[in-house]
Amino acid sequence: MKQHAKANGLDPCDALIAATAIYEGLKLTTKNDKHFRGIEALEIEVPEY
Repeated sequence: MKQHAKANGLDPCDALIAATAIYEGLKLTTKNDKHFRGIEALEIEVPEY
């Protein structure tokens, strides 16, 4: 949270979502990847619709 909060606008709820996805080994699907793209351990998928 401290590492990504200011640089990416990551709030506590987003941090919890990212941490859960990383811990469980899941890909995060989101249309708002701006907050998550700086987290290297997180695999992100942006849907196109």
